[in-house]
Amino acid sequence: MEKDEFYLVDASDADIGILRELDELAYRPYITQLVGGWDPSYFPKMFRASDYQVVRRGHDIVGFVCVKEDVTSVFIRDVVLRPDFQNRGFGSKIIKTIIDGARIKNKKVTLKVFKGNRAIKLYERLGFYTNSEDETSFSMLLDPLSS
Repeated sequence: MEKDEFYLVDASDADIGILRELDELAYRPYITQLVGGWDPSYFPKMFRASDYQVVRRGHDIVGFVCVKEDVTSVFIRDVVLRPDFQNRGFGSKIIKTIIDGARIKNKKVTLKVFKGNRAIKLYERLGFYTNSEDETSFSMLLDPLSS
C-alpha cells in the first residue's frame, strides 16, 4: 500500500466511538453557531452502521462516508476526514469515486453543505453548483453525464 493510499470498508457498531469524534470535529462549529450548543447524544441516536463506510489508511480510521441512493440520484450525506487528512486529496478521490459510480448508473449527485464550509470550493472544483439554499446551507448538484 502506498503512503497516502486509503480504502473504504463498511462501518460496524464498534466504530461508533471514532465516528462520533470525527462527527464532532467536523460539525460542532456549525451546529454550535446555528443552535448555540452541541448535543453529544445526537450522533449515537442517528447512527446506523449499515449507512456508513469508514475511510481507512492502514489500520487507522481517518474518516467516514455516508451516501444515500435512490432511483435518480446519489446523495452524499457525509464525507468527513480527520483534520490531518484534509487538503491532501483524500476527499477529492472519495467524491470522484462516488461521481464515477453515479455516472455508470446514469444518476445525478447531490449534497448539502453548511454555508461557510471550506469544502464548498472543493465541490465547485469538482463540478457541483448551488441549485438552492436555505438559511444555513447550500444544496449542490452535479450531473456527471454533462461534466
